[in-house]
Amino acid sequence: IQLTSQPGADLTPAWDPNGRRIAFASDRDGGMDIYLADLDSVDNRFQNLTHSPETADTEPVFDPSGTMLAFSSRSDGIRRILKLDLGREGATPVEVGQGGAPVWSPDGLSLATVLVAPLERHVMMYAVSGEGLPSLGLSISGQAEGLEWAAGGLPGEAGTAASSLPSPEPL
Repeated sequence: IQLTSQPGADLTPAWDPNGRRIAFASDRDGGMDIYLADLDSVDNRFQNLTHSPETADTEPVFDPSGTMLAFSSRSDGIRRILKLDLGREGATPVEVGQGGAPVWSPDGLSLATVLVAPLERHVMMYAVSGEGLPSLGLSISGQAEGLEWAAGGLPGEAGTAASSLPSPEPL
């Protein structure tokens, strides 16, 4: 079933965990913004969540509960990860860190992303709440463009190093 019919580009769709909403990037209002399509709404199906003509917002992804949305935002050549609380009316996006193509941890407490530097790439982990994994970065070789969470741990020394990190002290 075709969902959109606007002349603009509609890109990087992501289904919410309940299957009734789709977040996607679109330039239908001029700039690349994040939209939410509510499949249960007929009259007001599409909502622009970011309204940010000065940035290019793409790659939305729902947290496991469907109440938070993370996405990439490019401004001045820098890609940042932002999160948006969908449960709060009028909430504004909050910056989490740098990178692109975010993915939520299965518990929804952390975000992982790939940070592209001129000569290398880094896998970055950001805690999005006080209970998440400690923030860390790992340099990688190759052309990683995105990540997926899996049931297994990190291989070799990376797994040992990550498990031996001290827990952050509360502020």
